[in-house]
This record gives sequence, structure tokens and C-alpha cells, in this order.
Amino acid sequence: MSLSRLQLALAARSRQAESLSTAMDLKPLLAILLRQAGGMGAGAVAEGPQQKALSEFWDSKKIETFKGARLVAFGFAVPVKAPGLCIMEDSERFECAMRDIARWNSRPSLFRRCYQGLLASYFAYDSNENSTGKSNWVALRDHLGARSQQLADTKVIPPWVEKVRKHPELFTPNPCDVLGRLDLEGKDDYLAELRSQLLISNSSWFSRELFFGRLRAACAVPDEAFVARLPGLLRAIGENLVYHDRGLGMVLDRYAASKTLPMRRDLRDHAVSKWGNPWLSRNSSMWGQVSADTRALLSEWLKLEFIESFFTLLAEDGQSDPRRMNFWKRYVHEIDDIRFALGSEARDSRKKDFVELRNKAKGLTLTLSDGALQNNAFIMKMKGHVLVEFSGKGNASYVYKGGDDLPFDVHRPVCSTVNAENSLKNRSRKMKLTHQDGIHGFTRWEPRFEFVLQNECGITHSGPRSQLKATRRAHSLDQRAETAPAAISNKRTSSSAPHLVVRVTEGANAPSKIQKRRDWSNVKFSDATLAEFCNDFNLSIDDRTSKGGNLWVRNSEVGYEVAAVLRQWGFRLKGDAGWWRS
Repeated sequence: MSLSRLQLALAARSRQAESLSTAMDLKPLLAILLRQAGGMGAGAVAEGPQQKALSEFWDSKKIETFKGARLVAFGFAVPVKAPGLCIMEDSERFECAMRDIARWNSRPSLFRRCYQGLLASYFAYDSNENSTGKSNWVALRDHLGARSQQLADTKVIPPWVEKVRKHPELFTPNPCDVLGRLDLEGKDDYLAELRSQLLISNSSWFSRELFFGRLRAACAVPDEAFVARLPGLLRAIGENLVYHDRGLGMVLDRYAASKTLPMRRDLRDHAVSKWGNPWLSRNSSMWGQVSADTRALLSEWLKLEFIESFFTLLAEDGQSDPRRMNFWKRYVHEIDDIRFALGSEARDSRKKDFVELRNKAKGLTLTLSDGALQNNAFIMKMKGHVLVEFSGKGNASYVYKGGDDLPFDVHRPVCSTVNAENSLKNRSRKMKLTHQDGIHGFTRWEPRFEFVLQNECGITHSGPRSQLKATRRAHSLDQRAETAPAAISNKRTSSSAPHLVVRVTEGANAPSKIQKRRDWSNVKFSDATLAEFCNDFNLSIDDRTSKGGNLWVRNSEVGYEVAAVLRQWGFRLKGDAGWWRS
């Protein structure tokens, strides 16, 4: 009921009220005031008479009087005691009721009162899974919509009639899109007045449609306005347990639809806390409420957080050296799965950061049973390979071929003792890459890792969508760093073929001495050229062909120039053992 409207009506009748005797029955006057104020008194029906009218109609399928028509009109959604069904869920009785109620359509005041009852039934019934009820409810909706403008053919237009005429969208498949915009704008008083005048209870489907109408209105605005409303939307979704999942899916899909919006920590944390890890199959039913692109984006956000958490919270170098973290963030699109092997400190700590990480990583953690208390490992699956990074600053990165040959099982505790049972450090690895600058012809370890991952594992990077521009700038800086002078260095170019390089040797007090190295890109293989080549690049030859073995170049970690020539000559890399050909 609108309090302000009732106050106005009372004020207008104040003189009449003053003249009344205190002993006079005030109920007729109160009923008039309530009707003029548009309150519920105009449409209330008593439960006992209504049940009697419904029972009589259920048996006879006829309505003889206007009183019976009005009571039945208000009772389409009320179960009849004996069968437990309602008129809306019985096609024959629904048609009979609509036919008999229509007998009063030609008398405006009676038609309006029956219409109000049908309107109340329209808002009261929720079809759920009943197909008959849904079909009849749609028919009632269309009937109310087609006759809504006839309600005004009277001298006095009640406020509830004004609302019906003002909002014809109430009788469409999206009944609350307009009202949802009003809800978004904070027009609470108007909506409360409308609900009161149209006899809409809190249990009506109207509440659900208003909630989603508000979300649709919020999702329809430009990006900047949508982002500004996100905190409020998340609060509203979080408070609505019944419609939470569908509402969250709408907001996530809307955010993901924009390619320009950055990662949102509040969206990510809310979604993960409610639906779990987005790439685990056991959570597919929850994440199935959003598009595949949205799920991939949230997976990327969570993987980025896990990479950041490991290399800042769990790794020994922490925030003092972000190079490992920044390197692996560029490969987030290639990471299919992540696991944490946690030492005792990370497993047991009650510090807020550790607790939050363990909660988000449920189902992804395993026990690292040996080593220091702070020892941890980060396990990534990419392109059929498994890569392991350790928290200790001096540890190398281990690369394994995935599948049945993997020497450890992530479903039980692991260790880091070399070649021990279920160890993350095993000599059956495909390769071991050290985080050391200035070796194998590379000034920095990152370009060397990148080259080996691409050429030996087929793993390339494109960087996270939200950080692609920044990644390209960082990659450009890495390439420029490669061209800087060093004791022994090879310049890199975009081509994978060897080229003429300049070797710069710096003395303590002498100017640089420039030497030229031979271009090996088009040189044919022979024993002599192999010997000259290995001498040029300080490689060792192990010739076992005379004993039925293979010809080996024993250095496994080489620059991209050397690897390209060796492949050209038919050599293949075998882990740490080096390069071989038959």
C-alpha cells in the first residue's frame, strides 16, 4: 500500500470523518479509502467462501453468479482440496472458467473486478514443470494483455488500473525488463507501490523476473557503466541464494563479452568460491552455465593467480625476483592443468594468504614429503608435457614427456630426492633447464627456455589476453637484451636458421675485439665439417659407430643456431644425453 496516497485520501475525507459518530461502523468508509488509495482491500477475498466456490465449480464446471465468478477468478492458482490440483493445471476447467467469467465483460465495473482477480492469479501461479499449467498461464497472460486498455472505460480510474495500462510489458515474455531498469535506478518506492496495487506477493514469480530484469538492464549498458555497477550486482547475486547461479552466469558472460576489460579479482574470487575450479571436470555442471569462452577466461584468471601465488608466496626468491613468474605467465594459454606440491609450512600455515590459496586450489594440491619445511613445487601440464618448477632459487626446471611414462603420480605424495620413489626429480626426464643467464649462447635464460620449449616440446606462448600488449613490450625488451655485448654471445633474429654473428670479447682494460664466425646454414654434413662445427661452438663429439652405436654431439643445452644446424644434418635430441644420428 502507498502510505502517501492513503494519507492524501484521508486528508480529503477529513471533514466527513469529523462528523461521524464514534459509535458508527467505520468499515464502509475504510473500504472506500482503501479502494481509492489502490490498496489490497479492493481485491481481498475470504478463504472460506473462496474454497467453497472453487469446490462447487470443480464439480459442476459452471459459474452461476458474479460473486462466484470473482471468487474463482482470484483462485486459479489455489489448489482444490480434494484432487490437489488448481484450475490453471486443468485445461477443461480453465476454459470453462474463462468462458463463464467473460459473461461480465460488458459491464465495466464488474469486468474490472473479475480482471483484478485474474490478474492476481496470473502473478500467483508459477508453472514450474507443469506443461498444462504453463500453457494455460500463457493464455491467461495474453487475455489480460489484450484487455488491459478496456479497464479505463469508467468514470473513476483506480490507481491499480493506471499501473496496468502504464506497463503493458507485464503481459509479454519479458515482463520485467522495464521495471528492472527502474529497480536498477533505485526506484524502490515506485516498485513497492506497484506490487501493493497489483496484489503481487513476495512469493510470486514477479520477484524472480524483476531480479533478472535488473540484471539484463545492467548488462545492457556500456562497459564503463557496467563495471561501475559490478560491486552492487555481486552483492545482490550473493544475497539471492535461489537465483544466484543463473545471475552469476549472466554477469560473467557479459563481462567476458568485452575484449578490453581487465581481469577482475572480485569476479574471479566470487565465481571460484561458489563453483570451484573452472577447468576441473567435476565442476562442469556449475561452469556449464556460462559460455565456453567465459569459462576459458576465468580459467586463465585463476591460472595467472596460481602462477603469481607460487612465485611470490611459495618460492624462495619471492617478490625479489619476478622473472620466473613473468616468464610462465606468458604461457597461461598453453597450461592445461596445474598442481601444487606443498611442503609442511604451506600445508599447515594459518596465515591468511596460505589459507586463501589452499581454498582456491582445492583438488589441486598434493603433499611434498621431503626437503625443507618451505620446499614446494609447481607442476604444469602443457601440450603433452609435464613441467616442474621448484620453490628453491637454485633448482632447475624439469621437463617430462606426459602420459604413462611419467615417473611420478600426482594423486599421491611426492618427493624431491633425485630418482627416489615418486620423485619430481627423475633422470628419466626429457630435459632439465637451469635458470642461469649467459650460457649456451643466450644472454638471459628466458629466451633459451622459450627456444627449447618451442623446438623440443612444440610449446609456444601468446600471453594472457588481458596482458598481451604488456607481454609484447616485455618480449621486445628481451630481444634487445639479447643483442647486448657479452663474453661469448650469439645474436638472435626472427629466423631459426644460423647466420653470421659477431663474437665480442671484452678485456679488462682493452677495447673490444671483433671476430667473425662462419655461416653454417648451408654447409653440408661431413666428418670434417662436423669437427670444424663442434670446434667453433665448443661441442664434444662421441663417435660410437665403429661399435654399432650412434654418432653423438654430447651437449644437450645448445643455442638455437646450433640446434638448427644439427637438425639439418639429421641429429635428434635425446634429453640430457645430447644429440645423435645413426
